[in-house]
Amino acid sequence: MRACLIGLFGLGLLAACDGSTPVAGPAAWAGVGIPGGSKCVAVELLPEHDTIPVGGTLQMLATALNKKGNAIPDALIQWASSYPGVAAVSSTGFVTGVSAGDSHILASCEGNVDSVLVVVGP
Repeated sequence: MRACLIGLFGLGLLAACDGSTPVAGPAAWAGVGIPGGSKCVAVELLPEHDTIPVGGTLQMLATALNKKGNAIPDALIQWASSYPGVAAVSSTGFVTGVSAGDSHILASCEGNVDSVLVVVGP
């Protein structure tokens, strides 16, 4: 299993795993407005962890939450993988196992990030 460092620096997200090339999230992640004025203060990502085979798929679900803990249904969620050569993620949270290993899948809303570990087996 790879140890990953994930952090929010300034306006971008940075993830690095065991000396690999860091994957930076787009600067547009921070400060993205949500229609209707509900400010995103947290993101919850499900499932909390999973294992898929190479070539296998998994649909992740991210929920943006406002300060009252209520879901924001029209929130813009951005997706990233800490190791896209292991697990790729689409703009809708659809994960595909690319090669054996593990990767953190990240979901972001207005600079708030949650991540889950996805292990890709042979």
